[in-house]
Amino acid sequence: MEHGDSAEARLRTLTTYFREHPEAGRPERRATSTTPKAPLNLPVLSHIQDSVAEVIAFTEAANPEARKTRPATLEGVYGWCREHLSYADGTVPLVVRTLEIRHYLEHTILAGDATTAIRPIWCPACETPGLLWRSSIHRAVCINRHCARRNDGIHRTWTTEQLARREAIFETTLRECAT
Repeated sequence: MEHGDSAEARLRTLTTYFREHPEAGRPERRATSTTPKAPLNLPVLSHIQDSVAEVIAFTEAANPEARKTRPATLEGVYGWCREHLSYADGTVPLVVRTLEIRHYLEHTILAGDATTAIRPIWCPACETPGLLWRSSIHRAVCINRHCARRNDGIHRTWTTEQLARREAIFETTLRECAT
């Protein structure tokens, strides 16, 4: 992720995109509907609600005191989570960072910018760049032929959760080595 490009920024962009781009539907011919379409992109709305609910549930489970100060806006949920879990020890910071990176990837992919989200990430198996997002299987695919050859000729695929966990561990390791 570039500086200034975060899950929070992508959620804000996705929310704006959701409001400005209603469900377009498929361009093929079909019978005229007697009822109008939903004026909203319902899958995007569902994703936004699920993401915010997941962050709130995780934060409140890790710190019950956080219930008293829930964020007023959707965009403030990630900052609220970091604020209330900054004291945490053990794996909680790693889980928070994994959650934030996964949401960044999902928000970016849902907004139609999978290339920006997936391409900079290196394949966890072969440690080379070359991941492409395949929306048909909802996974990133390593296109490196050497990686596929080492996997019996089958290209390796990775979920956003797996990629986020790897990136969070990598960031934590770099931070620990730097201090």
